[in-house]
Amino acid sequence: MDALTTLYSPLDPARSPIRLLEIISADSDAGPVRCLLRIVSLDDKPTYCALSYVWGDPAKTAKILIAAESAAGILSEEKAIDVTTNLEAALRHVRSQWAAHRRVGHDTSSFRLWADAICINQTDTKERGQQVQIMRSIYKSADLVLAWLGDQDFTLAFDGIKAMASEMDKSMANPEEGDFGKLEWMKRHPTLCDRNPSGSSDPYLLHPTWKSIQGLFSSPYWSRVWIFQEIVLANELLFVTTGSSIEWRKLELVGYHMERLQSQLHRTASTRPGWVSEASWVCLTTKSVAWNCTFLAGWVRSSAWFKHLDDQQPPAAEDAVAWRWARWQSMLASSVRFKATDPRDYVYGLLGVSGVDIVPDYSGAKSLGDVYCEYLERWLRDHRQRPTGSVTSSNYPLLFLAYTGTGCYQVARGIPTWVPNFALPRGIGTATVVSCLGKAADRGVFGAGNDAYPTIQGSSLLVQGLRIESVLRTSEASILKNPSDGRLLKYMASFVTRHPTYVSGIPSFQAFLRLIHQDPLSGVDKDAILKALGFVVYLFLKCQGPHSFADTMALLGVRRQDGIKALDNWFDRNFFPGTSLESFGIHGGTLSVLQRGTAGVSSAAWSKLAMAFLSHAECRFFETESGYLSLAPNAIEPGDILYVLKDCNVPVILRRVPTTNGRSYFSHVSTVFVVGLMDGEAVKFLESGKSAPETLELR
Repeated sequence: MDALTTLYSPLDPARSPIRLLEIISADSDAGPVRCLLRIVSLDDKPTYCALSYVWGDPAKTAKILIAAESAAGILSEEKAIDVTTNLEAALRHVRSQWAAHRRVGHDTSSFRLWADAICINQTDTKERGQQVQIMRSIYKSADLVLAWLGDQDFTLAFDGIKAMASEMDKSMANPEEGDFGKLEWMKRHPTLCDRNPSGSSDPYLLHPTWKSIQGLFSSPYWSRVWIFQEIVLANELLFVTTGSSIEWRKLELVGYHMERLQSQLHRTASTRPGWVSEASWVCLTTKSVAWNCTFLAGWVRSSAWFKHLDDQQPPAAEDAVAWRWARWQSMLASSVRFKATDPRDYVYGLLGVSGVDIVPDYSGAKSLGDVYCEYLERWLRDHRQRPTGSVTSSNYPLLFLAYTGTGCYQVARGIPTWVPNFALPRGIGTATVVSCLGKAADRGVFGAGNDAYPTIQGSSLLVQGLRIESVLRTSEASILKNPSDGRLLKYMASFVTRHPTYVSGIPSFQAFLRLIHQDPLSGVDKDAILKALGFVVYLFLKCQGPHSFADTMALLGVRRQDGIKALDNWFDRNFFPGTSLESFGIHGGTLSVLQRGTAGVSSAAWSKLAMAFLSHAECRFFETESGYLSLAPNAIEPGDILYVLKDCNVPVILRRVPTTNGRSYFSHVSTVFVVGLMDGEAVKFLESGKSAPETLELR
């Protein structure tokens, strides 16, 4: 967009200036879009709309005609400039959708639009940084945010969502009219439940309305990092395409209720009502559309949370720090989900909702590593400044380590291993982030009088840590990815042979169960029993591999000489000694459960176990010198060191890196869940003299 530079006169940042587009002609497909660019001050509370959109492929452009008015009122001559085809389509269509929404008829003279690619001089890095700094005010001050979803026709999706939203409104207003989950309301909306109108014999996602909904939430729009804050900051939000529109409130309503509806249908094992076609039923209940609802519900929850923080932020400075810290944590989790053309925007693109006092710098004077380190410097500073007893006082300043490490994330030159590298995605199937909120691995370990605090010096993070033990051995890589190949069963049998009783005193099979479920508790309740029985069924039915049933029993240590009680005795020894299944309402014993297979296990327990295996697909087991057991990314190696860090709620794996001057530092590999080390148990290493706190340098 180099041709744009001659259209821009300087902006005076003292008056919070922005440029607005007046679209002179656009609605006809004939001829280019014609616009006028004017400078206004946010201090004057101008009336305008803000555009939320994806820039699109920079190689695909279209010409628009634009003239600019300077701050002095001097009008430039009209010039043809290139913009992306997606932006050109938005400029061509959003005015008519705004007019229909506002019901202004043909009077579109008051329509003014802010669109970042044109209204910011993208070649002026100083101006770009200044405008990004006031992005919060730009979107908060807009009368309406128009979210452009592209030129794909989503009319069917919008109509279907509007119909569902209408029914949900009725259900909330008159709950006595019936159970929403019984789907009686669908009778009133044939387009949502009619007989496979596609004419195909395969019903899977071929219903036009549901297929359109699927396409809506597969749009690239939802993946852009800037979109999140634009949705959160909007006072009113309208999603638009070439010929239709829908309010955000309706999407919110459907996202919230459809997630609950699908959970209800699965929980109650509902059967398809006669008035709902097979195609519609498949789309209501199968994973693909379930993903849509979960995806939308996630947006609803996240945006609602940030809108709440925005509206409720207390005026007191010390409380403002606490509320800003609450936004920080959610923002960190949000950043790793999105995509950005400029990797600096993983930080800068969320400043409007995070509230972090960072000045955007696009000049190139700061490296990407510098930008991310500055982000975490503010993180640590804000955490330390929170008032004692604030609503976020129990959170850990090193929480961000759960989103870093060479094990889970790709590492780029200039990005320290302890810094979230938002610009590079995690590998497919990589281990889930172990943040384990509510757990406290460092509880009581570093003493009440120890006021050492994590500090950042350049590209180094200085922290206090207590060495636990080195990694002695690891299993084969991705051992949970295909449990049916027999490797998992073989490794577990080998570990239990070496460690019949786990280092914390529980049976080793129970340790495996708690590790896979990431459950730090050692108590016994019905939920734990059901998880254990599900685990047993999984071992015998899914992990048997080439072994026969008899060989599997022998491999797991089931004593056949115990006869009919062999499995019950084995379960008692290896999971919860002295516990009666009958006392928890489970009749028939372990063999009866095993004979019924998956039908003998609660669907909730089975689902949790399957998800746990899936989430650790790219992990391997590791064990330390005395037998502590954990799962870690495949990158872990024997010789890596297990540490508990001060101000970090979970243990970590570090790797010592020697330097040429005889010193060494550590690279961060991963946060880990270690059975028996999740709630201050590491204090015994301190009390026994096996280890002492030390200052560690992470790079």
